[in-house]
Amino acid sequence: MGCILISYSLTGHVQFLCEKIVSQLGCEWLQLAVKRPYPTKGFAKFYRGGRDATFHWPVRLATPIPDLSAFSTIIIATPVWASTVSTPIDSLLRKVDLSQKRVYLVISCSGGDTRKCRKRILKLATGSTYQGCFLTIDPKEDSWDGDTELQAFCQAVQQGNTYE
Repeated sequence: MGCILISYSLTGHVQFLCEKIVSQLGCEWLQLAVKRPYPTKGFAKFYRGGRDATFHWPVRLATPIPDLSAFSTIIIATPVWASTVSTPIDSLLRKVDLSQKRVYLVISCSGGDTRKCRKRILKLATGSTYQGCFLTIDPKEDSWDGDTELQAFCQAVQQGNTYE
């Protein structure tokens, strides 16, 4: 059984990480899109995204969700919004069954506490086996220095080991 990376990226930080992960693992990659895109700048970005995340308001996904039964390992990559999981990932996790799956998390934030984000994802991923989480603060190509840690994460995923 294979591995799939499921991600949402609004500003490109999570996408940057996912490109690196996919190049190392060679896994499938599902990039979520929403039917009504979020603003990428200004007050509206923080208001709408933060409001939706805080209240766990579901959004309509534009991306078709594949049958995940062919995958034993799921990597979920998300930015942190208002100290919790991004709304598109939250919405996806309400629709899929991750029981009997090994779940790894990739969380990108601007700083601050990520425990609420991880806790929310694991609450929605009922019946899965949590394997670990790669945390990073706003990764960017011009200032990235996390290759060693990301390689260790990818190695744990390939071997089916836990990562912390």
